[in-house]
Amino acid sequence: MYPEICSTYFCRLGATFCQHGTICFSVTQTRIVKMQRIRWCSFVARASWSLPPPRTRSTLRRSLSSTPRVSSFQPVIGTNREKGLAFEKQVVTLMQSLSCELLATQQSQDGGIDHQGSWKLPDLEVEVVTQCKNESKPVGVHYVREFHGVLSFFSPNTVGLFASASGYSIYAQRFFLRMTHPAILCTVDSESGRISSFLLNDRAQILLPKLTVGSLFVNQEHALVLTYGDKILG
Repeated sequence: MYPEICSTYFCRLGATFCQHGTICFSVTQTRIVKMQRIRWCSFVARASWSLPPPRTRSTLRRSLSSTPRVSSFQPVIGTNREKGLAFEKQVVTLMQSLSCELLATQQSQDGGIDHQGSWKLPDLEVEVVTQCKNESKPVGVHYVREFHGVLSFFSPNTVGLFASASGYSIYAQRFFLRMTHPAILCTVDSESGRISSFLLNDRAQILLPKLTVGSLFVNQEHALVLTYGDKILG
């Protein structure tokens, strides 16, 4: 931008402003010269007036503390919890069809146990405790190991039923077979609510010698069923 010529000739020695209020600079002590008005000066002034006042550290701290914090993790926790509860209800419904009545335990006192109840078989009644896992990947060995530790607080004739919606790792299955407490490793299809695998360890087979796993075609689909002696359960 080019400077504009001021037509005023009344600048005096040492004066900084002419009668029009423009910035002036004297060339000599005796000579009056035409002065130049720098248009960008007024532009800078206007720009400085439009700028917001500088924000101090305390102002920034207040603004940051007043900004609501949104957590994206909480909805995930709620969804996982709902999925877990829905799967637990599926397990309860499934076991009811097999003449096993289960009641949910109190969360603050369950020690990793989700249900307790009794399984009324044709000639035998056994106590049952369960743990349910509805996860996207196979249950790891550490879950089965923890379950085995909790079972040590129950009677040796109490059957531990571990129910999963996604199966078990090979290491979890190996550890399960070596467990010294009677236990069952069960996989339940979360969509159909049916049993897709049912495994008894040695102690459970000794306690429940008549309980076996068979297969049927249900609605033109292969399905596992439990039999006790010559009777199909459910």
